[in-house]
Amino acid sequence: MNRMQKQMTIGIVLGLVVFSIGAALVYLLTRPVPVEKAIGTAVVQTSSAALLDQQGESGKTMRALPQGAVVNLLERLRSREQPFVRVQFVNARDVSKPGYMRTAELGQWTSPDAPTAWELLALSRPAITSSEGDRRRFIQQLTQFSERFTGTPEAHQANLERARLYYGLANEAKAAGKPAADWKADLASAKAAIPNPAPGAAESVEAATLRKEIETLESSESKASHLAADPASVQRALQIQQLELAARQLYRDGEWEKVLDIANRMSSIDPNRARAWRATVQNALKELSK
Repeated sequence: MNRMQKQMTIGIVLGLVVFSIGAALVYLLTRPVPVEKAIGTAVVQTSSAALLDQQGESGKTMRALPQGAVVNLLERLRSREQPFVRVQFVNARDVSKPGYMRTAELGQWTSPDAPTAWELLALSRPAITSSEGDRRRFIQQLTQFSERFTGTPEAHQANLERARLYYGLANEAKAAGKPAADWKADLASAKAAIPNPAPGAAESVEAATLRKEIETLESSESKASHLAADPASVQRALQIQQLELAARQLYRDGEWEKVLDIANRMSSIDPNRARAWRATVQNALKELSK
């Protein structure tokens, strides 16, 4: 092989190498991004939200998503205080690389899986000091959840929480001296919302306690004149109401020791309710240990 032939051969080989490298780069840059497994979806609530390449304020914006854009959730969200959540934007024409978005910029969390959907719904749960309007809006969300996941343990919990909220609204209205017509409808809704136990199973302590409280409030109107003449009874009723509201919130948050502390404070006012709350916590702990 003469010198010219060698140079031509080397040139051809180099050309093939360059072509191969270019083809590989084109493939890497244009290949479709795989759609990762999602556990649910969320919707952008702000006018624009950044999809970041990493969580934290140092993350670089990969793209800006407009209000109303739906993103797939790629990880469980445990708390509203979690600053960032891993997501992926997917639609019929485009699939983004997975990235992170600020939790505060997202809303309308949902999932086709009942346990995950229940965790996401908890992000919208109003605080114990929330307005009546906020609590009624959450009642509607609980109703929609229980209708969507009928028959699941999570739907059972949603109905029980709905009953507690209705009862709390009725109890507050009555304690505030509002006419019976203003609170009896909520009381009836609370009674109707208490879920029935599964066939062959006993009613839970929490459901049975709540049912008894509703029945007590139903029958209390005839005792109103007696309570009005007995300021000490009124004061005890208000103390129990405040303790009950605090205990329910702590119970939902899994703060078992704090619920027991409240039960101890209840003992001197209403021993029966104190015992019921202790039993409720004990049952919850038994379920967790299974």
